[in-house]
Amino acid sequence: MRDASTLQRRRRLRLLQNDEFKAETGSSVSSSPAPVDVEESRRQLFEDCAGQPGLQLLIEVKGEAHARKVSLNRPYLLIGSDGQCDIRIKQPSVLPYHAYVQWIDGRLFCCGLGDAQPPATWVGPKPVALGPFRVSVPNLELPADGQQDPQSRSSELAEEVSQIQLKFAGVEQSDNLWPVDRRLALIGRGAQCKLRLDHPEIPIVLAALVRTNRTCWLIDLQHSDRLQVNDQLIDSLQTLDVGDKLRLGEFQAEVTAASFTVEPAVIEPTMPPSIPKITSVRELADQHRTHLRALSESLETVQYYLDTDHLDGLPELKTAIQQYVLHAERHHRETQAALETLAEIPELVQ
Repeated sequence: MRDASTLQRRRRLRLLQNDEFKAETGSSVSSSPAPVDVEESRRQLFEDCAGQPGLQLLIEVKGEAHARKVSLNRPYLLIGSDGQCDIRIKQPSVLPYHAYVQWIDGRLFCCGLGDAQPPATWVGPKPVALGPFRVSVPNLELPADGQQDPQSRSSELAEEVSQIQLKFAGVEQSDNLWPVDRRLALIGRGAQCKLRLDHPEIPIVLAALVRTNRTCWLIDLQHSDRLQVNDQLIDSLQTLDVGDKLRLGEFQAEVTAASFTVEPAVIEPTMPPSIPKITSVRELADQHRTHLRALSESLETVQYYLDTDHLDGLPELKTAIQQYVLHAERHHRETQAALETLAEIPELVQ
């Protein structure tokens, strides 16, 4: 998803395939979309997430003599008491949608979906307790020490030339963009969600965004009618492309790509810069590097407090800090782009 124009072309192709191109071209085609091949989408997501075929998830349920064994030849699993869950556990203490496990870069990550949510953690040979049951994968190694939590901001995704974002409608603040720069982001009103939607009609966890090296996936975690893409209910999961319109309960957003570029310095070919000018450019580059390091450290500190519950009792302060982070991240990207532009000046790197 590093090239926004590629996503735009893919969206136009998808609209043609789904007979939805009328609104964009004025052509008279049927408005009823073609059915989405859910099984093919799951196969593609499983491949994008480097899922390991042949493994089994063990579920140890209190009161059951033997552990259940469920194939992991799929990109994700929903566990709960609801009949639409992939793994159904009918016990009073099990929520309709209790937990969600997702392949991420060849490893399995688990998130709780309720108020008193189980821990979000990697799943391996050691059982992970999820209330009245435990899950494990005997033959799956845990990620190496220090591997990034998929819910944390990814420097690789944040540094993409075309930053993929959700642009929310009806937001009064001038900066209403939410960058999709995590491998995994839960959407809902719960504290475990990175994209918090504060509305009583929104579930604790409504959906998940999964970023892979190929694209961005939207996964329905509640099988509800609150999740739409281009005015159509999604069937479990769907890829997102630039220009797509989302409805997340009472909220509306558009998938956008924001490019952060800096005009290159103009150097006359017949008049090489003088030594003083080169010194000035190098000093500017040094200033950018110093500023970038300081800004990165500041963002890491602020993000730590946002990702914990330190500010949950101060909603106005938390909102103000979230706005600061959005502006600071944009400044960070612009400074990085300026530094990269300076690095392209031949006289500077000699």
